[in-house]
Amino acid sequence: MCCAPLPGALIPQSGYSGRPGDGTCRDCHPVKSLVAQDSSVVLGLPEAWQPETTYQCTLVIRYQGLSEWTFELTIVDSCSRQAGWVQSADERLSSVDTLDGILYFKNSLKGAFLGQPDSARWAFSYTTPSAGRGPISLYWCAYMKNRKDGGRYYLLENCLTLPEAE
Repeated sequence: MCCAPLPGALIPQSGYSGRPGDGTCRDCHPVKSLVAQDSSVVLGLPEAWQPETTYQCTLVIRYQGLSEWTFELTIVDSCSRQAGWVQSADERLSSVDTLDGILYFKNSLKGAFLGQPDSARWAFSYTTPSAGRGPISLYWCAYMKNRKDGGRYYLLENCLTLPEAE
């Protein structure tokens, strides 16, 4: 895969979510430190997903002292195939791109929240696949920065697996 940045250099290129078969943010960016997985959360999801149901979700990333935020998220089944549909709730802040049949939800240039301290959030809707797909996994990778104080760069990789409701 090519790591060439998209216009603005703050919009992730698709294929770096951390899902099996993808790269991560560290493939393209210098990283001084990994951030603990509990620095991010996806709100709005149940403990087990219901088939053909739409959930209103929010990805929240927080880390004290940082002020630039980029991310990429994808949702796949246990075979690493696309599972359901993701749609941005605010296309000024985020978008959905497709690469090799996989949907990638990611920040826009405005959604990098330049100068916004300590946290960022992006809303999206997720419509689950039909019954019988088994567990689904959300993979996301985030690259956070603070250009002040010599520039601190941090990486976060996370995965959340949800079983299908019985």
